[in-house]
Amino acid sequence: MLAARATMPHMRFAIAIPQFYADGEFEPEQFRAYMGRAEELGFEGAWTQESVLGTGSQLAPLEAMTYAAACTSRLRLGCVVFVTPLHSPVHLAKNLSTLDQLSRGRLEVGVGTGGKARPFAAFGMSPDRYVARFTEGLALMKALWTEPRVTFDEAAPAHLVRREHRASPAARGKAGRRVLRRRVVPDRQLRRPGPGRAPGTRGSAPGTWLVPDREADLHRGG
Repeated sequence: MLAARATMPHMRFAIAIPQFYADGEFEPEQFRAYMGRAEELGFEGAWTQESVLGTGSQLAPLEAMTYAAACTSRLRLGCVVFVTPLHSPVHLAKNLSTLDQLSRGRLEVGVGTGGKARPFAAFGMSPDRYVARFTEGLALMKALWTEPRVTFDEAAPAHLVRREHRASPAARGKAGRRVLRRRVVPDRQLRRPGPGRAPGTRGSAPGTWLVPDREADLHRGG
């Protein structure tokens, strides 16, 4: 029994990063105190959610995570989830790698298609290829994080990425090496956190997770 307990994974809890503020209501001191208290209480991480359109007033996830990174030193930071078909993969890869650098490797990212009912027209896009755009975008972001030269032909299969154009070293560096120690986990293998829920609980939107590969870290001494 004792041996079994020693090998069982520990339950990890996360907390929501405050994002809902009316115009002019954001208080930096309160935000910093909230994040500091979350670290003191031993939370594993803190998570945002992405909702670009809507009637509510909500801070963007990347900017909120960046501010939270500056207020903390240990908490892992994530988003549940980035609807990547609505993003430029090049810009998103750059922004995420920048935050990974600024947070000293504390970034965890959830991504999803968002489903066909998303208002793609509001973003100048068609819903016809949203799944292909999702898979192609992931392939392109991974290439930008890990390859010295990258070009991408949208008409080609997602796995055919030729190395031609140089990616920014700042977009790779330690962040690129860290991505090599991560694995893509389909949502059927990992219960997704809903808004304000800890990783490991049931969520709603289908997605894929880029999570740290703990086993690879151990083998690599990371």
